[in-house]
Amino acid sequence: MSSEQEIPIKQKCLQWIKVGDKPFQFTDSALVTQPKDLEQNDVLIQVYSAGVNPIDGKMAVENIAHVKLPAVVGYDISGTIVGIGSSVKDFKIGDDVLGCLTFKRGGGFQQYCVTDESVLIKKSPGVSHEQAASLGVAYLSALDGLQHVRNQIQGKSVFVPGGSGGVGHFIVQICKILGASPLIASASKEEGIKLLKETYHCDHVINHAKEDVVAKIQEITVGQGAHIVFDSTYISSSFEKSIRSTANGGLKEACEWILQGKLKPYINQQPTIEELETAIEKLRKGQSGFGKVVAKIH
Repeated sequence: MSSEQEIPIKQKCLQWIKVGDKPFQFTDSALVTQPKDLEQNDVLIQVYSAGVNPIDGKMAVENIAHVKLPAVVGYDISGTIVGIGSSVKDFKIGDDVLGCLTFKRGGGFQQYCVTDESVLIKKSPGVSHEQAASLGVAYLSALDGLQHVRNQIQGKSVFVPGGSGGVGHFIVQICKILGASPLIASASKEEGIKLLKETYHCDHVINHAKEDVVAKIQEITVGQGAHIVFDSTYISSSFEKSIRSTANGGLKEACEWILQGKLKPYINQQPTIEELETAIEKLRKGQSGFGKVVAKIH
């Protein structure tokens, strides 16, 4: 339970102090849990990067997980273990890790995070902290939505509305890897259309702000319609239950695909921890652009 490095007493943190309007408060004097105080299956992580997701703002406004406040949101993290509980067997101090934290516990938007070892996997050296933290909620949402049709995608037509978004850009890539043909996506802005065509090599990209989507799909599929349509919306309260059993395996697969050059997370913004509150609000208003927002925590 000891640490090989000195752990500070205080840290920077975006605290969640109340439910509803203006739920956050930034502080540079939040207390850091010390290694000697960890529960037996917990680890202390020095967080380098944390993904920003719509669920961060939704949780703060609605508290769908009934979290006791004050608390810290942020669920997708990448960092280095600096302390371990007495029963931790799969990790050691100095391991680089990534994970998707539970909604009940959260804790990603602070410099030192405590979580159960079960939600973590080791990070490969070839995957950056930023790439690792971009996965989590968005990637697992994509994976969860495909779990019942994953083995049917090869050679089938797949349509992904909003394919340039945080979840959408992952689902497009997974379908490409799994052999969807033709792979069809839609976007409404030139930057998103360019991303889908040039970076993710979709077979067809529809501008849903200017074109008749139904007519274009019928044209592309010669009147048959797409075999599979993926809608990237999901119910937050059921998401965690559906992905928790496969989360670590899904994240390991994602890291392998990144190393192989098959999966390329698109990170369009990297706010500092001091800028996180603004970043969450921009994401809530749909002003964050395409792909993922990943915060620099350390």
